[in-house]
Amino acid sequence: MIRILHIVHAVTKGDGLVNFIMNYYRNIDRNTLQFDFLYFREVENDFKNEISSLGGRYYKLDEPSLSYKFFREREGFFNIHGKEYSAIHCHALFATFVFADVAKKHGIKTIIAHSHNTIFGVGLRRKIRNLFFVYAARNKATNYVACGEQAGRFMFGNNAFDAGKVKVFTNAIDCNKYRFDIPNRNQIRSEFGIDNSTFVIGLVGSFSKQKNHSFLLDIFADICRYKKNAVLFLIGGDGLIASSTKNDVIKKTEMLFLQGKVKFLGLRSDVNKLLSAMDVFVMPSIFEGLPFSLVEAQTNGLQCFTSNVVTKEVNLGLCTYLSLQDSSEVWASDILKKMENINLDDRFHGINLGRENGFDIKFEAKKLQYFYESLEKKH
Repeated sequence: MIRILHIVHAVTKGDGLVNFIMNYYRNIDRNTLQFDFLYFREVENDFKNEISSLGGRYYKLDEPSLSYKFFREREGFFNIHGKEYSAIHCHALFATFVFADVAKKHGIKTIIAHSHNTIFGVGLRRKIRNLFFVYAARNKATNYVACGEQAGRFMFGNNAFDAGKVKVFTNAIDCNKYRFDIPNRNQIRSEFGIDNSTFVIGLVGSFSKQKNHSFLLDIFADICRYKKNAVLFLIGGDGLIASSTKNDVIKKTEMLFLQGKVKFLGLRSDVNKLLSAMDVFVMPSIFEGLPFSLVEAQTNGLQCFTSNVVTKEVNLGLCTYLSLQDSSEVWASDILKKMENINLDDRFHGINLGRENGFDIKFEAKKLQYFYESLEKKH
């Protein structure tokens, strides 16, 4: 049995990178390969029950710090569990720096650094700190992994990527689950009292600065000037890394007199159904890696409007890229103009886009399993 220890901030349903791991975990051969999780923050909506049901385990440590307590906890964990793992797979940016040396000390030869983003973050202090973590990951990891080419080049450098040292595993999904479905559309619209003529805009993403909800509200307010029966679905929980922006978003909703039109739906287990209920997906993010939600939305056949900082690798054919330097009025105008010629029949082709562009989890999970098995054979 090969066991891999995944290191994440929290085992939360609201974090894209944890959803990445779980999508693969559900589709690997768990008779020969198992995942465990090391995390640092407790959250209400987590994957603990599902991890246990799949045969995995989860362990919590204090958040990494320079305290004696943390160093003692870290040493104690690997002293007890180190021999159980073939590799540690570091998803949290700091994880390679914090855990690589102690893992090697306790006999774990494979240290995997995984790039999920394409910039160092927002704010000078964060950027300097993350720059340090990126270079530590390059030097301490034995294997490089990324969600896409841009993320791989960002974290590990062009030379490493061009030399084939970075393995890419896409943010793959269960394409069949996210296909467009009329009964799902009708069910969700009925649940919210929305008729067929209502124009539904949506975003799936945590309430963090990165997702730029404030600008999305400006776009939506401009759309409402032309479409009085428009509704905005905001799906997602509080941000983990940055402070939550949810309260600020709620206040701005009230300031723009959009109460009732903006639906704060929280974390949902039926995102596939909610996507079918939408007419357009808008993601004006300040930065992203390769966002799951854009893959899911396009597989559902939705037209997607996103900022031009988002990698073109995520474009399955339904993404329109707009500049964050453009005004909200420009975004609103482009969205409404594009949507004039779109009808529901076009939505049924989305599932083929997901499959044809390498985002089908059934295939990608086999690639990841082979990757882990090949590392095990080397040792």
